[in-house]
Amino acid sequence: MGIRRACFWFFLALTVALGGYNLGRAALGPKRGLDFQQYYMVARMLADGYTHEVYDSYLTHTEDERRRPDHFYQRLAPRYGVRPVKVGRKQLSIMDYRYPPFVAFFWSPLARLTFDRARDLMLVLNVVATLAAPVLLLANRRGTDRHDMLWVGVLATFLFFPNYYSFYMGQFNSLLFLFCAAALYFLRRRGDVTAGFFLALAAVLKVYPLVFVPFLLLKRRFRALAAMGVWIVVLLAVSLTVCDLQMYEDWARKVVPKQMPTHTTFRNQSIAGTLARCLTANRFVEPVCEAPAAAAWGARALVLAALALALAATGTRDDAGSPRFDVEYGLYFMLPMLVVAKAWEHYGMLLLPAYLAAFEHFTFERSKRPWLLGVVCLSYAVWGFVLTLGHEYHQLPKHWVMQPVFAAKFLATCGLFAVLLVLLLPARDSLLSRMRGRFRGLEA
Repeated sequence: MGIRRACFWFFLALTVALGGYNLGRAALGPKRGLDFQQYYMVARMLADGYTHEVYDSYLTHTEDERRRPDHFYQRLAPRYGVRPVKVGRKQLSIMDYRYPPFVAFFWSPLARLTFDRARDLMLVLNVVATLAAPVLLLANRRGTDRHDMLWVGVLATFLFFPNYYSFYMGQFNSLLFLFCAAALYFLRRRGDVTAGFFLALAAVLKVYPLVFVPFLLLKRRFRALAAMGVWIVVLLAVSLTVCDLQMYEDWARKVVPKQMPTHTTFRNQSIAGTLARCLTANRFVEPVCEAPAAAAWGARALVLAALALALAATGTRDDAGSPRFDVEYGLYFMLPMLVVAKAWEHYGMLLLPAYLAAFEHFTFERSKRPWLLGVVCLSYAVWGFVLTLGHEYHQLPKHWVMQPVFAAKFLATCGLFAVLLVLLLPARDSLLSRMRGRFRGLEA
């Protein structure tokens, strides 16, 4: 049989067993579709003409008032067939809507379905997107290499815990993964208008794909950048057929500022969330010391450093289709995991393009540091298999020495980020190398 084929069958069996188990949890678990409740609720509210009440529950009431069963938003839920999620003896209230208005427009067709059918359709769409995205990401390879990498991509995606966590919660990160993979596919083929459309669609659904704006600028893909801007305007204009300008104004002026503060929960694996757990009092783990100001300013400094390093590592030559271009694209795709205030664990889907690009690089390109592949695999393993259930965190000791364990996934993200920087920064055409060359020219 040979070691290569034996390893393939082992990982295929592992994916079927573990992936099937996690898919079953996503389809049948007690919290299934918890986040999806708000998408369906707002789709039905827009269909019934409640455009000005979409953000009312989140903005104008206290937490206790919003959870009262006689509250307007909660009172609509039984009429729409949305049932509260029960975890043990605890009943969770219907989640308030706090996403951009375009998300409400995007899911408005679901109002034609019952809640159960809409939730099942969401799961099917996510599974299809998860299958399609690796095909687009790895489409630049040919022959046996493409066949092998495609299997690696599919198996790695279906073994990945954040993928199933996104399924379970009723999130649509798999669709975002697909849209950004499609954008990369068309960027390689100089289809700038189509690439701009998929980047725009991702950006109006969840704002953080806007990190690709400086990437396109540095790569001098001005046509793709202009197409992205035009498509954003077009998509927002089309959404006004269902939403209205007041919804966008309320979201930008009231909802976004309320969403900006970070959260200390263990599910938040961003820079800000990790420092908040380390330096502020919280109910999850003892802080190393109480220094809220240091946590806030330290988070700002580290976010700026991460952004600066990503810019410095980006090549200024348009080399779309090369392995380096894919690594750079993965670097930008994973940036929100570090820089946003709340990087929930289901956002881990954003790491997959970086993992696959790094694996592809070490597999097919000569590297003087092959041990770096071990760092990438360790980072993937932490995200994929460690501390996947909430009660696992709750059972950990609360002493401050456990801070690295609570931040394990954040540290894994940092490890992947560091490996990508090591691969990219020394290149002659990186922004950092060009700046060094200019300084040397000035000194001479």
